[in-house]
Amino acid sequence: MALTHSQRHRREGHPVTVENADTGEYLGRILDLNIDHFMVLTDHQLQPKQTINLILHIPEPMLSHDTVCLKAECLWCQNSNFSSKFGASFHIEQIDDQNSKTLDSYINGY
Repeated sequence: MALTHSQRHRREGHPVTVENADTGEYLGRILDLNIDHFMVLTDHQLQPKQTINLILHIPEPMLSHDTVCLKAECLWCQNSNFSSKFGASFHIEQIDDQNSKTLDSYINGY
């Protein structure tokens, strides 16, 4: 389930940010998020079919957690139409139960 317009509007000032879990490098901020995929606005040109361990930093702690750890595959990465950055789409490949519940709670606004 994707964020509704009101959820997206309410959270614009506090975006979900993404970090490479293996390197600690900041990748960017999430523009669109749902339970199995998301899009990131990033300074990095990422390689499609690359699988990365990521940490999503959520601005509103859910179920006492403010991060979600997962493994995701980059589906595509291209120049952004509205900035000098890149847009990259990810499909969530692996996420444990607790992180899945935290992500679901954030998306659904619990």
